[in-house]
Amino acid sequence: MRHHPHPFWVRFALALTQNNRVPRSPPPALKSRAARKPNNKKPKTKKPNPPQQSLVPLFADYDCPELAIAAWKAVDAAASSIPRELQAAHAGAAREAVATARERERRKRRAAAAAAAAAGGAAAVSPAAAEDAPIAVPAGCLAGLCLPPKALAPLLPLYLQAVLGGATPEAREAAAEGLGEIVEACSEAALRPFVVQITGPLIRIAGDRLAPGTRAALLSTLGLLLERAGAALKPFAPQLQSVFSRCLADGDQKVRAAAARNVGALSRLSARVDALAADLCAGAASGTAGAGAATDPEAAPAYLSALAGALAEGGARMSPPALAKARDAASAALLRAATAPGSSLVTPGGTGASGGDEAIARHALRAAAAACMAAYAGAVGGSDPAAAADAVVGGGQAGAAAADATGAALVLAAAARDPAARLRIARDPALLRRCQDAATKACRAPDAAVKLAGGRAAARLYLAAAAAAAGGAAEGGAAEGGAVGEALAAADPDPACLSGAMQTLLGPDQAPETSRQALLALRRLAEAVAAERRRRRQRARRAAAGGAAGAPPSDDAAAHGPPLPPAVVSEVLPSVCGLLFREPPTTVRAAGEHAVKALLALGCEADVDDALALAQASGGTVRSLLTPSVLRRIAKMAPVDPREDLKWDPEEY
Repeated sequence: MRHHPHPFWVRFALALTQNNRVPRSPPPALKSRAARKPNNKKPKTKKPNPPQQSLVPLFADYDCPELAIAAWKAVDAAASSIPRELQAAHAGAAREAVATARERERRKRRAAAAAAAAAGGAAAVSPAAAEDAPIAVPAGCLAGLCLPPKALAPLLPLYLQAVLGGATPEAREAAAEGLGEIVEACSEAALRPFVVQITGPLIRIAGDRLAPGTRAALLSTLGLLLERAGAALKPFAPQLQSVFSRCLADGDQKVRAAAARNVGALSRLSARVDALAADLCAGAASGTAGAGAATDPEAAPAYLSALAGALAEGGARMSPPALAKARDAASAALLRAATAPGSSLVTPGGTGASGGDEAIARHALRAAAAACMAAYAGAVGGSDPAAAADAVVGGGQAGAAAADATGAALVLAAAARDPAARLRIARDPALLRRCQDAATKACRAPDAAVKLAGGRAAARLYLAAAAAAAGGAAEGGAAEGGAVGEALAAADPDPACLSGAMQTLLGPDQAPETSRQALLALRRLAEAVAAERRRRRQRARRAAAGGAAGAPPSDDAAAHGPPLPPAVVSEVLPSVCGLLFREPPTTVRAAGEHAVKALLALGCEADVDDALALAQASGGTVRSLLTPSVLRRIAKMAPVDPREDLKWDPEEY
C-alpha cells in the first residue's frame, strides 16, 4: 500500500469535498446506546464547531501542497453551504482558525531554519529569511491562501458579512481585524482578483457612525490593502484620500494613528501630491495654533505623521513651494513644543519631568514634527543640499526653538533613521561629522529623552559612516538602504561615536530605561546589518546559479560571523557586559543578553567557539562573564520576532 504523508487528513478533506457537508449525527450504534441510557440533565447549548476550525490550520502546510489544496477545497465546499444570513456568525471561528494556521506556519519555518542552521553550522536566520522553500509560498503567508486559483473565496464572504452587519461593535471590529489578517496571509497574486470586492464595501462604511475600534480596524485593513495590492487600488485613490483626511481629525487617538500610518502608501498612488501636502499642512497648522483652533490640538501629531509619510513616499514629486510649506509646518510644531510652559519630553516609558497628559501630548507633537523634518531633509537632499543639512543638524528651527536641545536631538535621530536622509548624510563627510558630534553631545545631556535620541542617532549613523568609509559605495539607487548595508560589509568605519554613546548610556549612573533603549538600538543595528549581509549572500548565490558574469563569490565565513567589525565589537562589548555584571534579572538584563547574541551572531551552539575567541580577546569583564556555558545559554535563547519587537517597543523617531 502506498504511503501518504498525511493519509487521514487528506482522506477527511477529500470526503468533505465530495459530500459537500460535514456529518453531524452520530453513528447508529451510539444512537441506540444513548437511547438506552436515561438522561435527566438539562440540555446544554454547545458552541458550533464549524469545519473551518479543523481544516484551515492545514493551510499552513507549505511543504505538502496537496494537503493544503485539499483542505482549501473542503473549506470551500463547507463555506458554500452556509446561508448568507448565517455567514457573519462564522467569522469568529474562521479568525481563530486563521490565527492557528499562521502560528503553525511560523513554527514550521522557524524549525526548518533552525534545522538548516544546525546542519550547516551556520547562524540561525529569522523565519522571514528561510531559504529554499519546497514551493513558492512567501514567508508569513499560508499555502492554502496562495496556491488555489480563488484562494480567498471561502473565507472572504464570512468576514465581509460580519463587518457590514455584525451583531455588536466588538464583532464588527474583530471581523475587520480578521479581514486584515487574511490580507496579510495571502500573496499579492492571490489578493489581486479580490481587491475591488474588499475595498468598495470598506470605503462605503468607513464614513458611517461606527465605534472607534471598528473605524481603526477598517483603516488598518485599508492600509494593508495599499501595501499589498499597490497599483490595483489606484482607481480608489481619491476616495481613500478623502477617508483618511477625514479620519485624521477624528476624536479617537487610535483612529487618527491608523489614518496617519497609511497616508504615505496612499501618496504613491495619488496624482495630486501637492494638494495632499497642502491639506496636511493646513491641518497641522490649525492643530498647533493653540486655543480657538479649528482642529483639535491633539490631532496635530497625526497630521504631521501623515505629512512625514507623504514626504517620504512622494516628496520627489512635490514642487519646491509644497516642500517649503511642509518644512514650515514642522518647524512651527517644534517651536510650539519648545516654547510651551513646562516643555519637557516624556521618555518611552511614559514619564517625564512635568508628567501628565500635557507632557505626553508634547512628546507626540515633537516626535511627529521631527519625523516630518527628517522626511523633508530626505526629499530635498538631491536638489538643495544646504537646506537638507540645515534641517538635519539645525532642525530647520528659528528663534526660541533654535536652542531647544530636545527638538534638535529628535530631528537628528529621525534623520538618521530615514533612509533618504541617511543617504544624504553619508554623501557629505562634513555633515556626517557634524551629526556624529551632535549625537555624542546629546548622549551626555542631563535630559533622559535627549540621551535616548542621541543613542539612537549614534547607532543609525554608523550605517552612514560605513557608506562614507566605503568611498561612495552607496551612490545611486541606495535610498532603500541596500547599498548602505553592502557598503558596511566592505567598510571599516570609525566606531568612536557608537562606542562613546554606548559607554555613556550603559554606565552605572544611567536610568534603567535609558540603558534598555540603548541596548535595543544596538541590537537592532546588528540585526539590520546581518539581514543586509544575508540578502547580499542570497543575491550572489542566485547570480552564481544563473551563470551571471562577474558574480561575487559567496563568503560564508564572513556572512556567518559577527555582523559588525571586530574592532567595533571589542569597543562596545565591555560596556554591555559591565551592565550584565551588575544588573539583576530584569528586562534590562534580557535586552543586554539579546544584544550580546546579536553582536556575536549566536544563532546556534556551533557559533559558541568563535564567540568565545572574540570574548577572550576583549579581556576584562567580557572574559570573566561570557564563559562557554553562558554563551551556550544565550545561543539557545529564542530569537526576537521583529513584529512583536516593534509592537512592544516602537520607535517614534
